[in-house]
Amino acid sequence: MNGDLLAAIYSAFDSPSREKPAISARVQITCPECAKEIPLTDANPSTDVAICRACGKTFSFAELSVDATETDIDLTKPPNGTWVRELGDGFEVSATTRSTLAFFLIPFVIIWSGAFLGACYGSQISEGRFYWTRTLLGIPFLLITLVLITGILVGICDKIIVRDSGNQASVSIGVGSLRYTRRFRWSEIKRVRELVPFYRQNGRDLCRIELEREGKPIRFGSQLTEPRRKFLLAMLKRIHTAKR
Repeated sequence: MNGDLLAAIYSAFDSPSREKPAISARVQITCPECAKEIPLTDANPSTDVAICRACGKTFSFAELSVDATETDIDLTKPPNGTWVRELGDGFEVSATTRSTLAFFLIPFVIIWSGAFLGACYGSQISEGRFYWTRTLLGIPFLLITLVLITGILVGICDKIIVRDSGNQASVSIGVGSLRYTRRFRWSEIKRVRELVPFYRQNGRDLCRIELEREGKPIRFGSQLTEPRRKFLLAMLKRIHTAKR
């Protein structure tokens, strides 16, 4: 994959005088299977059904309408915490899951570990003696501290990276070199979409990006902020459309 695809993806956003589509005035929905436009006469919002006459498939009108509103995202202006970088044989799109909550956890963990671990293990070191009871009592606090430290590292340094190279691509999630990577071919992806919230966290709906394919789909992005997730989703949809 080279800069030609990026140029094609950005082509709709090159003009300074470009006006964004009035989605609210007229929703233009597209079939995720054959990429043909579905006339609104073939959609019924009351029953949440849209029919593509070109391929004969039926879809959720609500989901296709959400997809249509994402054409309003300017891919030439990534929000804070997202990047698009060209590589030798392709490019990568990445987004950080960085959260301000992680920074507030740092002093809490310092106080937590200093108080409990100091009482359980620091006292043994200062006295130069070993106590089984204090050691065993301190194990749960040690494990909780390790979990909190891991959460802080994820909240500050965790990043989602989608790398593209021709028909080959991958999604990796993690910190530094400690990453979980799932590889796929664009030709096997049937649809790129945003899943409805599957739970709430701190009063915020957590949605995910899904790469639908035969077998187990690839899902990620629940910890991204909405602007980052929407940008990454719109970019992946553009790439998927360009590959078809």
